[in-house]
Amino acid sequence: MSSEGRQDGETSNNRFLRKFNFLLATNERDRARVFSLRHRVFCEELGFFSLDLADRLEQDAFDANSLHCLVEHRDTGLAIGCLRVVMALDSMGRASILPVEKHCRDLGVAIDLEVGELNRKSLCEISRVAIPRFFRSGGKDESLATELEKWVFSQHERQDFLMTGVALNLCATALSGISERYHVLAMIEPRFQRLLARVGLRFEQVSPTVELLGLRAAFYINQQRAEGELRQTVRPLYEALRDDLKAQYILEGGGSQIGASR
Repeated sequence: MSSEGRQDGETSNNRFLRKFNFLLATNERDRARVFSLRHRVFCEELGFFSLDLADRLEQDAFDANSLHCLVEHRDTGLAIGCLRVVMALDSMGRASILPVEKHCRDLGVAIDLEVGELNRKSLCEISRVAIPRFFRSGGKDESLATELEKWVFSQHERQDFLMTGVALNLCATALSGISERYHVLAMIEPRFQRLLARVGLRFEQVSPTVELLGLRAAFYINQQRAEGELRQTVRPLYEALRDDLKAQYILEGGGSQIGASR
């Protein structure tokens, strides 16, 4: 890549990061924002889970043993994306089954990976990646969009919001490395895996494809290998996100926030 190309990429990345903030959701308020956004996407838009008519929050038993990342629009604080990294060991060193392991066990399919022989301290799972449909569609589907979302979208380029999905997966890669969970599983759609491969995140399918809220399979990636194989087009953005999240992680006491409710 030419120096001009690198400069253009860096300028674009800096512009993106000036518009959006990526934060570890470690306090009760920010976690509630994560769970609210997940309810919006997974319960209201996609119908994957039952509606929570009382609190409109989507939560499960794995959340207490996870790092949560929230993406917000800097000027308004509007939440536009989130994800979690679920740990196979909690902060007390106790073993915890991962969602992908539970899903495969319940569906009677094997994960073709010696997960049991891996040090569970270095094992994690990426899940609950959520972006509202309005932003996922690049502003094309306004059916459930709020007036604030429409206004925020109108103030920026369409590409900014399409880039959010890539940025979230870069955050997941960064958080896996920061927390020293280098063996990463995910239960995803094979077509989505092909999209991730375009930026250098080459997940390997390690289970048969099954019906689980659509056609999905267990996938594996080594975080250290993934970090080295990232495309140059996204590397400056990845490094900026990694440095920002690492500073937050250290400030919050490393993994001590896992399992905490503050």
